[in-house]
Amino acid sequence: PFIDLPIDSFIPDSYIGNGRQKVDIYRRLTLAGSPEEVDELA
Repeated sequence: PFIDLPIDSFIPDSYIGNGRQKVDIYRRLTLAGSPEEVDELA
């Protein structure tokens, strides 16, 4: 599934400062197939 919203979003450095960890979270969010899977990342 793909959701295209007319907004930008990002994870601020104050939340995840490590660049590699941030890229990994973005990747995992992209691969999540359901809202429940996204919730599991929190």
